[in-house]
Amino acid sequence: MNKLLKKIFLTPFKQIPEKVKETLLAQFPEALNVEWHSKKGVYEAVFYVNEIEFIAKITEDLGIIEYKKNLRLDELPSHLIDECIKSGEIMNAIAINKGADVFFEVIVRDKKMERSALLLDQSGKLLQKNHL
Repeated sequence: MNKLLKKIFLTPFKQIPEKVKETLLAQFPEALNVEWHSKKGVYEAVFYVNEIEFIAKITEDLGIIEYKKNLRLDELPSHLIDECIKSGEIMNAIAINKGADVFFEVIVRDKKMERSALLLDQSGKLLQKNHL
């Protein structure tokens, strides 16, 4: 079964255009354990740098169009922490880099043990809140 899933979901390394692979390694030269996925000309690389997971979306024409980085909680800016704890305990945080913009997706758990996903901009403005 595991082999079947890999055949369905993983794109073989040899099918990734050289330009896409070079783009990834130019920005993330220390990328390890890269797994590739592709859909309609967008290549997604899941990889690790210094034991931190990253996900990058790359096209041949535009290069890296977005990348996400799992954050340690001590990497989350303090003004974002202040906003997030209004909704509960911070469980997980991801920085989403789109061009010059950075957004943060933060998972919080309230006193009722219910989780929510918060989407914030760089200034700490809450853009979206979804209950999970």
